[in-house]
Amino acid sequence: MELYVGIDGGGSKTRVAVMDLVSQQGIAVSGGASNPNSVGWDVALTRIRELIENGLTQLGAQALHLQSLCAALSGVSSREASQRMEQELHALFPGARIQVVPDALAALSAGTEARPGVALIAGTGTIAISEDRSGTVRRAGGHGYLIGDEGSGFDIGRRGVMAALQSFERRGPTTTLEDQLCQFCETMHPDDAVTVIYRSDHPVARVAAFAPSVIRNAAHDPVAAGIVTAALDAHAALVESVIAQSQNKCDDPIVLGGGLYAHNDHWLTELQHRLPDRAFRLLAHSPATGAVLRAVKQMTDKPLDGTIIRSWDTISHRLDMSDQ
Repeated sequence: MELYVGIDGGGSKTRVAVMDLVSQQGIAVSGGASNPNSVGWDVALTRIRELIENGLTQLGAQALHLQSLCAALSGVSSREASQRMEQELHALFPGARIQVVPDALAALSAGTEARPGVALIAGTGTIAISEDRSGTVRRAGGHGYLIGDEGSGFDIGRRGVMAALQSFERRGPTTTLEDQLCQFCETMHPDDAVTVIYRSDHPVARVAAFAPSVIRNAAHDPVAAGIVTAALDAHAALVESVIAQSQNKCDDPIVLGGGLYAHNDHWLTELQHRLPDRAFRLLAHSPATGAVLRAVKQMTDKPLDGTIIRSWDTISHRLDMSDQ
């Protein structure tokens, strides 16, 4: 066996894909968040290790079969954090070649089959990212929930919670998000939801989980509609920013990934209306499988040949179907 591992670790969940491209075997396993900034380094590393070991066990393999690993993680965008994660993973899997990259690059690689391109990822956080033929990466956004992530699930959820509280306290427009927040937190009054959120194990993920309620209500609630409109405007700005930074023509479709686009069919159309001169396509395979491609690519200086891509596509399709 020659196994390649791809990790897609975010602020809400972590997905690990393990593939043997020769025998076309593969497995994908999922677990909790692995952003070290939100869950801590010990928790993040434990979850990653356990998920990889779980995947290896299900394939009847061992760590010695692991050739290369790409960890595409949120919360490790700085060089210091990336180097630390690389060292920690190397200590866990010393026989494998290790690469640590921002989580958005996994989605980009999944959407472009490891070729150059541009991607917008909108999930718990948001980021637009590009990678050219020389491997130069440029980004816009992705600065985390405290100082960035405009238009993210967390941003939408936070704005929705704030709007509900302001409505309840009669210091903002009346909104149906009051009732939605009570249902979401299983409380009698919106202000009781504050305690529920702050006492949750992962408040960031908890707040982000309120975003679907805001989005559903946008069809009939002007306050919720305003929050969604602001989010889509932020997405358009992120895309235009990263394209302007790259100083290259952007003729290929821009990959759209993350839960917000996966679960809201009309958002692609809304973004297209804002950027009519750009072409977009939804991510077809999970980012974890894109991280696998990056793991394979770091083992060679040559472009990945068609046989590898076809094998990867076959396994990825099977893994994606098993999730449905």
